[in-house]
Amino acid sequence: MVMTMTDKQLPALPDQPSPKSRWRHVKSGGVYQVMDVGYLEATLDIVVIYESADHITWVRPWSEFSDGRFQQIEA
Repeated sequence: MVMTMTDKQLPALPDQPSPKSRWRHVKSGGVYQVMDVGYLEATLDIVVIYESADHITWVRPWSEFSDGRFQQIEA
């Protein structure tokens, strides 16, 4: 499903990662919880918004988040 915003078309958001899912960064071993998936305003790239155990919020392009750098942790 593609949504429209003025004259721009937004790409459909992916099903994964889903909000509240937990992921481990392969290289650092850090554990993070996904808060949401959204769009970077300037480019409309899809981004993942996630939080570390010490409550620091991070934003990363979905393409990087889904390229094997993170592995989902079973609930």
